[in-house]
Amino acid sequence: ILVDASRTGKPPGTCHIMEIAVAADLAQNPYCRHGVGIAEILKLAQKMYPDRLPPRTIIIGIEADNLLDFNVTMTDKVKDALVDAVELVLETIAQPEELRAEGRRLAKELRDWEPDITEVVG
Repeated sequence: ILVDASRTGKPPGTCHIMEIAVAADLAQNPYCRHGVGIAEILKLAQKMYPDRLPPRTIIIGIEADNLLDFNVTMTDKVKDALVDAVELVLETIAQPEELRAEGRRLAKELRDWEPDITEVVG
C-alpha cells in the first residue's frame, strides 16, 4: 500500500483507493513536479524486477489542490484527509477497530506537524 497525493478530478482532500493499473492509466499526463509519478515508477519496476514486487499494489490517493508546486507542508484540506487516509490503510489490511482508533488518534496529531525540509529529506 502506497499513500500519495493525487489529482483525479475529485475535490481536494478526497481519499480514494486505486489499483496500480488504474493509477497507471491516470499517469499518462503526470502532475508530479519531476514528470514521473509512483505509477510510472511501479510500471518500470514491474518490467525490470517482476520477481521483487508484491503481487498486488494499492495506492491510497489524497486529492491535492496543486501538484505542480513542491512544498513540504500540506494544505488544510489534505491535512483534514489524513484521518480518512489512515482509516483506508487500516481497513484495507483488515485491522481491528482498536488499532484503527489509535491510527485515527495519531493522524489527528500529525495534522498539526509542520516539518522543515531536513526532516523530510534528511
